[in-house]
Amino acid sequence: MDLSEVIEKLRSEPDLNVMKEAEAYLNNLPENKTVELIESLLSLNETEAYLVVSKWIQAHGSWKYINLTITRCLEKEPTVFSKVTAAWLKSLPWDSRHTEVFRTLTVFAPDTEYILDLWYFYVGQKARVGGEPLVIFMGQFEKNLLLQKTDILEVCFFWVIDNPTDPASPDIMAALMRYDKKLPIIEASCRWLRLHEDDVSAWKVILSLVRHSQSLSTDEEILNWLESHVHNARSTIVATELLRRTSSERLLSVARKILSAHTSDESTPLLIASLVEFDSMFDYQKQVVDWFAQPHSEARTVTRQNELKLLLTILKFYPDDPRFIEIARLWIKVNPECERIETLLSLVCD
Repeated sequence: MDLSEVIEKLRSEPDLNVMKEAEAYLNNLPENKTVELIESLLSLNETEAYLVVSKWIQAHGSWKYINLTITRCLEKEPTVFSKVTAAWLKSLPWDSRHTEVFRTLTVFAPDTEYILDLWYFYVGQKARVGGEPLVIFMGQFEKNLLLQKTDILEVCFFWVIDNPTDPASPDIMAALMRYDKKLPIIEASCRWLRLHEDDVSAWKVILSLVRHSQSLSTDEEILNWLESHVHNARSTIVATELLRRTSSERLLSVARKILSAHTSDESTPLLIASLVEFDSMFDYQKQVVDWFAQPHSEARTVTRQNELKLLLTILKFYPDDPRFIEIARLWIKVNPECERIETLLSLVCD
């Protein structure tokens, strides 16, 4: 039998004997020929078929495409493949290629005992594996009751202190600020920022500080970063969020510079909307008109919800301006299904 005959037989006669034939065939196939047969087995939605695939994974843990195969299995039937996935992860030194497999496991099977088992396993090896697994654990902390019963927050906090230059540290600090109110993570994050303000992921720490710190001294740290990083791609969203809690003249001045430097970013309309609302010293009507006059292109990332926010804000402050009414009407024609479109319609109806 060739591969197509085996697959056809699986579809027409998916009994135990055929499963055994498929398993024997799979074990003798060259690795570059296995994907189609594995997909066929998964599509049967049969326990016996899943068992065949699980046994194959156990025997082929170093296959070139094993990461993709395990990810696909988890997406298809996470409760069946959680155990074999956890065992496979523990059998190998941590590699960045495992990230997607691990993340898929935590997303599709977050409450299994295997997640807890992996937590204790990786904590024991954290000096060797780095912070990538910790980032994924922190991403599941809110949903996973098993993880919440561990010392995950304290472990991650001290790991960041000991590993400030690890690429995962900004993500872990940002998550800790969200979940922990006892450990001195705000102070630690500010200290980290002073030493690593040019880190490519520093904006993640900055944004989390904006959202979770109420300290005036922290505001100064954030403003210092914004002034030095006006051209950073994330400065628009940081400035926008900071304007929601404070609108000092210094911040407004920095925000104007950021707006001048970022005319096409996804967050630009949100920054314009915030400035329209909080900066009474400048007229932002031209920026609004210019934003909506820009042609759509690959260079200009556009989010409809962000544009809608800008339209709603500008019409709130200039309800009778015919330019904005016309812009809104044209935008509605292009985006008739956008959420909250009824609110915008009510503002431009004759």
